[in-house]
Amino acid sequence: MNNKLKRFGITVAATIVVLYLLFLIIPFTLTGMVNSYLPQITKTVEDTTGFKLKLENVHLITTPKLTAGLKIGHTDLLLPDEDPVLSADNLQVKISLLPLLIKKIEVDKVSGKNINAYLK
Repeated sequence: MNNKLKRFGITVAATIVVLYLLFLIIPFTLTGMVNSYLPQITKTVEDTTGFKLKLENVHLITTPKLTAGLKIGHTDLLLPDEDPVLSADNLQVKISLLPLLIKKIEVDKVSGKNINAYLK
């Protein structure tokens, strides 16, 4: 009985470790897929809001503290007449994944560099 319990514990622990490592490695394989959806994302934003969205160098990111998000190298948000509304470099947005289990969205981090907002 004790031997079966020990094996079960080792199996569960090994499974958790493998899933955790996959979680940390998966952005390297999915970043290309995320970038393939950029034209569809920008078209949807333009169709629903009228704003033109330009995204460059988008990467999926995960962290050891179980957060996931996007890192965008450069982004521009333009009015329909091409006047700029917002531009930013190295934009990062991360959400915590554990609160999703209880149907809550918790933003872990929003950051960027060279953020410019243009007001008329």
